[in-house]
Amino acid sequence: MGDQKKYILQSIRELGALGPSQLSRLLFDSGLIESFYLMKSLSELLEEKCLEQKVTLAGIAYLLTPKGNGSIGKYVFSDEEMKKFKAKTAEYAKIFDREKDYIALYSEQSTALNPVFLSIRKDEKILLHLMLMVDNIDSAKEITRNWLQNADKTYDAVWEIIAEGQPKPKLLYK
Repeated sequence: MGDQKKYILQSIRELGALGPSQLSRLLFDSGLIESFYLMKSLSELLEEKCLEQKVTLAGIAYLLTPKGNGSIGKYVFSDEEMKKFKAKTAEYAKIFDREKDYIALYSEQSTALNPVFLSIRKDEKILLHLMLMVDNIDSAKEITRNWLQNADKTYDAVWEIIAEGQPKPKLLYK
């Protein structure tokens, strides 16, 4: 269990607050942690008070506590292991930074309709928020996967249709 915990703690130290889906993408894609061990390790780290949760616009995020920051030292990374890990976290830092402004969540419901929530924000300002109702969970998952690459196009299309030639707010584009 130690390796899983060290990767979780080091990921949050390197990248800051991370949600469960971000942690799983980073650590699964790297082949470092399996799903069962990630959830078990997160639960144990919360119980040990090494992590704390906070609610953000994108959902739950995990943060290091002072105890968690101090306990990273008890886990050993080889130089090669740390080099590879830092390269992987740098790659994901770019992805996660972009995703902060493009939020896509869905909720699986027992009814026939599943809501999908899509947002574009700049800092703490929400520029566009959509809620779509879809009739199957596979569609909800596909929409959330496609949101990051299509959010700007969606904003442009919506703006063009409803603003009728008005200039777009300058704060959207970096």
